Amino acid sequence: MTKENPLARLMTAKVKADSDDADRRNYQRFIKSVRENGWTESDVSEYAEKIKTLKGKDDSAAIELFPVGIYANAEDARSGARQFWKGYAA
Repeated sequence: MTKENPLARLMTAKVKADSDDADRRNYQRFIKSVRENGWTESDVSEYAEKIKTLKGKDDSAAIELFPVGIYANAEDARSGARQFWKGYAA
């Protein structure tokens, strides 16, 4: 068994943290945009609950948020959401 280089583990963790931070910023920009375009606090709360489910550990619950056939699996759905929010980053 080989041990992974500690520096490589640290770099992997940093890349993941940076990606998560970018996702959060993109999500926040999306929420700002929809508020500016008429979403109520109730709308935002409902959406946030769905995103909580999407980002959770229950893959079945995550994929059930979408019509059948839109995504092959929960990770594809999560990736789709990240790409969608990324459109609001500009």
